[in-house]
Amino acid sequence: MAASALATVILARVVWVMSHTAFVRWRIPGFGIGPRRHADRGKPGDWHGGMIVAWCGMRGIVTLAAALALPDDFPHRDLLQFVAFAVLLGTLVLPGMTLRPLLSVLTLHDDQLVESEVRMARVETARAAVSDLENAPDTHARTALLAEYRRGGEVPRDGMAGLQQTAVQAQRRMLGIPPLKAAWA
Repeated sequence: MAASALATVILARVVWVMSHTAFVRWRIPGFGIGPRRHADRGKPGDWHGGMIVAWCGMRGIVTLAAALALPDDFPHRDLLQFVAFAVLLGTLVLPGMTLRPLLSVLTLHDDQLVESEVRMARVETARAAVSDLENAPDTHARTALLAEYRRGGEVPRDGMAGLQQTAVQAQRRMLGIPPLKAAWA
């Protein structure tokens, strides 16, 4: 009974997520993010992300809590609790053990979306910094910062930022904390 409940939960999740994804792609033109969304539409890889969401998104802790909260005289209480626990454990262990093979079979490709968003955020924050610094009093520090931000926010390793990073890394080493991977390193 527990195995059939687990299979039903997994199958229902896959059917729901995949049909929802297909409906949204069909109903909303231009669904997706980034400039390539129209070019990638209709290719076999469209369903890969939905399959991973469907496979990894199941749990059952609320169901288990509800089963544990049933009164002692509830009919088949022990069976309901066992099935709820089996579904919870099965939807944690089964996807966890099979996620790596699933990812290798589906061969997802990196769309570089995060990197482009980070790049855009850096450019916009550098523009905001330049705008505010241009209105600040003329000092040596202002001139140095303006030059840094006009280069696109690149921080020179031999300047103040490099020394600050060296100091922070030494402090982290002393505390036994792993070193930071700096964005500018």
